[in-house]
Amino acid sequence: MLVSERPGRIRVIEKGQLLPEPLYSFPEISEKGEEGLLSLALDPNYPNTGFLYAILAYQKNGTIVDKVMRFRDTGSA
Repeated sequence: MLVSERPGRIRVIEKGQLLPEPLYSFPEISEKGEEGLLSLALDPNYPNTGFLYAILAYQKNGTIVDKVMRFRDTGSA
């Protein structure tokens, strides 16, 4: 199971246990204000593509902006 954490980490729960290291961390996110990892979604064709999408809010030049990113799940990265 994949879990998104507002401070910018995608975590894995395997066999009921949270793995100690994040699968991915977004370095541009700080824990101030309204920033953070807002959502995580699997591609409708995830079993075939392995794609997942994340939306995050972060500060850029003093303004909070949103970014959508696409990743490919390889099973271990």
